[in-house]
Amino acid sequence: MSIDGRRDHVVVLGDSRFATSLAAQQSASSELVHAGVESMPGSADGPVQEVTLLRDPDALLHAVGARNARLVVVDLADDAATLAVVAALAVSSDGRAGPEIVAHMRDPSFRRIVDDNLQAKRLSPRPRIVSTAALAASAAIATARPWALAEERGQDRVHAVLLGFTSLGRECLEELILAGIVGSLGKPRVTIIDADPLAVRRILDRDMPEIEVSADLDVASYDPLTLTGPTGPLAVAAGAAPVTLIVIALADPASAMTSMISISRMQEWEGQAVAAALVVTEGQRAVLDLVRPKGRPRDRGRSWTVLGGIDEDPDVLDLVTRRADSLAEKMHDKYCEAFPGDGPACQPWSRLPETYRKANRSAATHLPVKLWSLGLRETGESSNPFAVDPHTYENVIRPIATGRSEDALLRRLSRLEHDRWCAERRLDGWRFGEVRDNERRIHDKLIPFDDPRFTDVDIEKDADQVRFLFGNVVVAAPDGAVTPLVIGVVASPETSGGIAVPAAVSLCRKEPWRPIVVLSALLDPIECSLARDLAAELDGADLSWRLLVPEISLDNREIRSIASAEDKAVLASLLDRPTTRFASIGGIVAPADLWADPSAPDPHAERISAYITTRASAVIVGMDPVVASAADTAG
Repeated sequence: MSIDGRRDHVVVLGDSRFATSLAAQQSASSELVHAGVESMPGSADGPVQEVTLLRDPDALLHAVGARNARLVVVDLADDAATLAVVAALAVSSDGRAGPEIVAHMRDPSFRRIVDDNLQAKRLSPRPRIVSTAALAASAAIATARPWALAEERGQDRVHAVLLGFTSLGRECLEELILAGIVGSLGKPRVTIIDADPLAVRRILDRDMPEIEVSADLDVASYDPLTLTGPTGPLAVAAGAAPVTLIVIALADPASAMTSMISISRMQEWEGQAVAAALVVTEGQRAVLDLVRPKGRPRDRGRSWTVLGGIDEDPDVLDLVTRRADSLAEKMHDKYCEAFPGDGPACQPWSRLPETYRKANRSAATHLPVKLWSLGLRETGESSNPFAVDPHTYENVIRPIATGRSEDALLRRLSRLEHDRWCAERRLDGWRFGEVRDNERRIHDKLIPFDDPRFTDVDIEKDADQVRFLFGNVVVAAPDGAVTPLVIGVVASPETSGGIAVPAAVSLCRKEPWRPIVVLSALLDPIECSLARDLAAELDGADLSWRLLVPEISLDNREIRSIASAEDKAVLASLLDRPTTRFASIGGIVAPADLWADPSAPDPHAERISAYITTRASAVIVGMDPVVASAADTAG
């Protein structure tokens, strides 16, 4: 049968990993026509019919029978070539129902403009302009949870180091900035390291002229030979502010592999730039995973993760056409039910302008951050990222959703929502202006929450958004996110201020739905024995718990004083538990000079003690038996 006689077949134009993966899956259930520089596997046996990749878009579409196809996938060598084919398809439709079109475009500015113009043409079905970089970045940063990393490591804000400002790197930048907008943390910081720093600055100035109002940005030059040197960009970044997360988003796999090895050596051998590392890729995840450094998987500051590669998804078409936007679409549908209207923001998802689609994606992505800011630090086992435990839902979420008066908590959440909205607008190229102008992307509300020009009416809009999210999107579930009960364990010369092990266990029994986190640096035999006793009591009571060990340096080697074999065995039994995690809160710190006053407290131990006491719901305090005996005698 000639191609002209085919109907309801699938057409794939291009040789990218996205195109070939989608084609391989579709060929199992549909006739497939492919045009590319290289032939697809299986084409010699018949399931795939190959057609010459013609330069002329109209001739190419005619050759593959695109107008009678069920699905046309376009991912050519560059965005201009892809756009030419999509434009020819749009013209040929001429108001008639045509094939489903899925086009992959790398440049985010292109994607937005093309999608808006295609939407104005009201093609049916609406073409899907997708980006594998955006999908990979969104999923990877959400999985990494940089806001939680920063808090667990005692940092006052998210500081991400981003290697590579490719299309993937740019998408990672947007996700990192939004992930750093957290109520309890300061303004996020991103250090971009790229081979062409001048071009990066020009792109930022052109596409995001006011983004540095929402985030501090530094741009440095990438050179694999100097990346991890004593005066290299990574050391400079770490010296400016503690690093939360290193994100490698380099286009060249060889450069990514070289950087992975160099950074790992810098962390392991020199104790510098200690941070979790995330390698994000649009493909070749398995290859990069083979060279992934071992690191210290249970250490929040020394783990290595490789994420991305939608080509490994079992149903790529379903991912890009439905699942990727399912949460944002559900949120939009709820919004339309709560605030019906006929404006552009209230259109069905299939006709919603891309600006509002992107806003819904941003709001959906950021909702887990808002829940985390309420203290819901444990994600639970639910597949729904908006699920919370029933106790929190009834006592916190529902009162916020149904109340009309403003309290301190609602105001804090409203501030967070406004900061997120401002960052999202600035990432989309909007600027502040006294008079709003949508065509020029100027908005009069891109101002601080405390600015006198931000009125009570404006604040109420943000409060309404929070109420809407909590009342229509957040749900109660037994396995939802929950606030952990944190029990600290410290040794102290003080005789008061803490509780005993039995009292801590009794406290845990009162709220059995809350997961238990035991927080201790295990610096000496006293802390180890207290933690051992607490572990035995919790296990005996059949209460689930995990241990989090804050560390100034690897194994707290400067300040840990455990000598006897018995004490070392206790320490090992606690550290080797599969659920134990480590939080690097300071990297390598030079030992304190205590020669002047041998009795002076160790500042490193003091820092760890402060870290524990500020995070714990209750603290078990142990004393040296000699000190305790002396205190009893004196009493």
